Amino acid sequence: DLRENKWKLAQSQKINDTQRYGRIRSAKKLLRKFGSKPTRSNSRWKRLINSDFSGRINLIQKHNSKNDVIWSKDKTTIPAELLTVGQQKYCPGVIIFGAISSRGLIPKESPIFIDDWLKTECEKLGKKRHTMDRFLYIKLIEKELKPHIDMIFPDVNVIWQDDADSKLRSSYALNKIDELFYERITPDEEASKMADIWPIENVWGHIKEKIDGCEITNIAMLRNKIVKIWNTITPKMCSKLINSIPKRLQCLINKQGYPINKKDYNNMII
Repeated sequence: DLRENKWKLAQSQKINDTQRYGRIRSAKKLLRKFGSKPTRSNSRWKRLINSDFSGRINLIQKHNSKNDVIWSKDKTTIPAELLTVGQQKYCPGVIIFGAISSRGLIPKESPIFIDDWLKTECEKLGKKRHTMDRFLYIKLIEKELKPHIDMIFPDVNVIWQDDADSKLRSSYALNKIDELFYERITPDEEASKMADIWPIENVWGHIKEKIDGCEITNIAMLRNKIVKIWNTITPKMCSKLINSIPKRLQCLINKQGYPINKKDYNNMII
């Protein structure tokens, strides 16, 4: 049974002073705009859609060099072939996309597997490189995610949030998002390096943690495992994570913009 206190935060990013001050400004703006009481019936946090890409989830999880040890009284007695460890420079994997809200994960049944979608869309356009751009990003939101948001939040003016990637901050993308959603967290309200604030990062961390150590031999198995984990994350868990955002923001301010973790804000009262 998963509980909020079992979620694993993403590894802290390095943050310079300029980024720290930007984080503090953003935290103050968001608390003023959304308030610090997420459980109130009219709380704006209840309408938040927190979205992001997962980063690549590999068949073989990241190599841990700390485990590369051999016990011996004398190094000279160890066979040469055991003194080196091979590392796979490239490992196949998947990137997923989705969102978290107070009513659960979006899409409900499965995250969007970006690799297949991107390959199909790029081939339609004659693009040799299967890369995301601002036009494909908007198509992804409009065709693949927005219909699921509308099903979960019928007749509700949701508040959209995405990260500070340059493609997402282009004038084309910003204008299109304004057409798709009644309200959004604006670039002025969200600094870079805010991964420790947004719960979708906890979801990606949870999925990667559950996959780590599993015997997965192909992409189909990896996809099936991800979908199974996705379906264990209940709306109640999601609501709890969304409700933690004001505490995270206040904790960030208290820590002068430095990275935060669950221990910092778990027992805070604001």
